[in-house]
Amino acid sequence: MLVAVQAFCDRCDLLNVNGLDFQHAAICARRCWLHLHRASMNEWSEHIRLGSIRHGDSHQRDQSTTGLLGLSPDRLDWDRHVVIEEKPSASHLFAAEDQALFYAAMLSVATGSLWGISIYVSSKRRYFEYALDQPRLDRLNKSLDLIGFLKLTNSVPAGPVIAACAGCSNAEFCGIDR
Repeated sequence: MLVAVQAFCDRCDLLNVNGLDFQHAAICARRCWLHLHRASMNEWSEHIRLGSIRHGDSHQRDQSTTGLLGLSPDRLDWDRHVVIEEKPSASHLFAAEDQALFYAAMLSVATGSLWGISIYVSSKRRYFEYALDQPRLDRLNKSLDLIGFLKLTNSVPAGPVIAACAGCSNAEFCGIDR
C-alpha cells in the first residue's frame, strides 16, 4: 500500500497541490477551478470570515504541525498515526475526508507508516474515523486527475446548482441566487 501512496504523493508534488484543493474538488469542479486560479471570492465572504473565526475559537492548532511544509492539518496524533480535522458540521463530510486523506498520504510517505484520519464534527460531538485504504486512494487519484486538468485549463467548468451553493462564497460569481 505504501508504494501506491508514494506514487500518489509523487503526482501531488509534481502538480503542487494541497489539501484544500482536494476539498474543493470533492464539492464542485467550478469551485476548485476558481480556487486553483486564485479567482475565489473567499476573502470577501462574510460566511467564510465567520467560519474562520469559529474554527479558530473552537480549538487551538496543534503545535506539532508547525513546519510541515504544505500541510496544515488541525491536529496530529503522532502515537496512533492519525490526522485529526475539526469541522463545525457534517455537511460535506466527504470533502473534509478527502482533505484529511491527502494529509494522511503525505505523512504516510514521510514516516513510512500508514496514517488514518479522524474528523471531529463539533455540532454532533462525534469523531468519524477512516483508513487510508485502496478505494479511498483510488478516489484521491481520481480527484487529482480532475485537479490536474483544472490547473491546465483556462475555461471555467460548468457549475451546476448543488446543495453546497447555499453557503459557497462564490455563489454570486457563479450566478446562483441564494
